[in-house]
Amino acid sequence: MRTMILAAAVLATACGPRQVGAPAPKQGEPAAVSVRTVLTTQALVGQTVLVSGYCLPAATPAKAHGTQPVRRSDWQLEEHGVAVWVNGPKPAECSAATEARSTITATVAQDTIPEFGRVRQLRPYLVAR
Repeated sequence: MRTMILAAAVLATACGPRQVGAPAPKQGEPAAVSVRTVLTTQALVGQTVLVSGYCLPAATPAKAHGTQPVRRSDWQLEEHGVAVWVNGPKPAECSAATEARSTITATVAQDTIPEFGRVRQLRPYLVAR
């Protein structure tokens, strides 16, 4: 019996990319995930998610890995010291000159960037709606 309970608990925790403490998304709603989760969870590529963080001003040096993935106007969303590039419009509360907190709905995309010569590294980024 204890083995069955343990197996059920393992399955329940492994069934999706939910942020700890976040409520389960309603049917058809995107899951709320952290910036770190976007950067570390390969299974999110192609998924639409809700991500909260600080929109960094355009003049901020790149905290996200590599250069802008699609356009020079791509921007960074940062939370707890890690940042991800975002392709698409900045939310209204985010300006080009000041840092602002925001939550965006975006699709997780991925490309490759050169690292140390010929080796290419996978890099996730967000495509905002």
